Amino acid sequence: MALTMVLLSLWLTSCAAVVAGGAGAAAAYTYIAGWMSRDYDASLDEAYQASLDSFKENNITVVERSKELASAQIKAESPEQTYWVKLESKGDKMTNVAVRAGLMGNQEASKKIHTDIEENL
Repeated sequence: MALTMVLLSLWLTSCAAVVAGGAGAAAAYTYIAGWMSRDYDASLDEAYQASLDSFKENNITVVERSKELASAQIKAESPEQTYWVKLESKGDKMTNVAVRAGLMGNQEASKKIHTDIEENL
């Protein structure tokens, strides 16, 4: 029984929804297993460029990147941690962007990248 409670507690702390509002609109973030994701009203190309710009503005070095027709991936590194971004097109003007900061996930650092992406769109 105790093991079940511990596992349930770990599961609940790794699966959380975060909602942030601003400028009269609410943005819904989903945080699961270290990945913070959100849909943006932007094409894949726009979201990809905004992601790259966010890393550049924060002096985080992009070490790997790839872009295909409906998806893209970015890996970047700072002295503190590694970042991964997965982008998936959900249509002409809708892209899901998932950010993971650090091996275990860093919710605050992931949120910072998302905030910067939104500002760059």
